Amino acid sequence: LALTRLKEKANAMELRDRIEIINASALNPLKFKNKFDVIIAEGLLNVIGFQYGLTLLLKNIKNGGYIIIHDELKDDEEKRILFKNNNLLLIDSFVLTAEVWWNEYFFPLIKKIEDSNEKEIFKKEIAEIEECKKNPSPQESIFYILKKQNNYE
Repeated sequence: LALTRLKEKANAMELRDRIEIINASALNPLKFKNKFDVIIAEGLLNVIGFQYGLTLLLKNIKNGGYIIIHDELKDDEEKRILFKNNNLLLIDSFVLTAEVWWNEYFFPLIKKIEDSNEKEIFKKEIAEIEECKKNPSPQESIFYILKKQNNYE
């Protein structure tokens, strides 16, 4: 659905000749070697492992391309060393605190659930909210904005 909406917006803005929308797995990097100008890794590295995931991203991004990573806020120093060792220039980073998560994600989600007539379909979200109330610190996360400086082999 998200890719369909993106395609509709690209067409409406007459950008269809400049944007190629691909629905594929990041776990198949050879298919897209040095193909992308921008890669956004939203939670991906947290799922498949940071170092392994970064290696896949580096194989897919063009020289001079940008990688935006959203990941949990832990091992920040080690991640920054990985960036440097892999010729990635850290342009910027910013933290989403537990307060930001509550104000911008959980409170609107709670409101949607409360307004819904179908609360049963939100069991997973309700459990996540309850867990985060007990222990909010894991909700902190970080965005890294990186630029690939040269070939990665």
